[in-house]
Amino acid sequence: MSLLTPPQKYKISNASQTDIEALAQVHLRCWQTAYRGMIDDTYLDSLNFDNFILRQTKMLEKEGDVHLCIKHSSKVIGFCYGGKLEFYSNQLLTEEQKAKRNEKGEISAMYIHPSYQGKGIGSLLFNSMREELQKYNLSPFLLWVLHDNHKAINFYEKMGGVRVEETAVKIGERYYFEFAYRFIK
Repeated sequence: MSLLTPPQKYKISNASQTDIEALAQVHLRCWQTAYRGMIDDTYLDSLNFDNFILRQTKMLEKEGDVHLCIKHSSKVIGFCYGGKLEFYSNQLLTEEQKAKRNEKGEISAMYIHPSYQGKGIGSLLFNSMREELQKYNLSPFLLWVLHDNHKAINFYEKMGGVRVEETAVKIGERYYFEFAYRFIK
């Protein structure tokens, strides 16, 4: 079995419109658990399922991006989205910071349901996305992670990421620091 072939009980596939509700549930659950203590609790408590349905719909409609999900017994337990490198309006990046970024691609979102974390699923999904980005000549690639998200930082460093940038990002009404990690392959 190759590294990118998940065990029989897990299946990686392209996410589709029929997965939106399940993707939104995973996305919301991850935000409310993983970011607790990092992002303002009032903001996290205000998040709602309908908003995450809209987020997922918008993400899946984005042309040219890769939308992978991983399922266990036909149940969505995680997802990873990637595509061409973009900068976002809620990031406080200077033009100089943007100009020095020479990565072609990015992973824009990666979430594994908390019940399935620590089982190697993230590595399977990440490596599948890495392969897709390489296939579309979107490597090297970048991803952003909150400064206080030590669990994710450890994971991305284990996967070969190198910290190359720092900025602030607005989430709700507050600003938080985030790091960019670069992956060559």
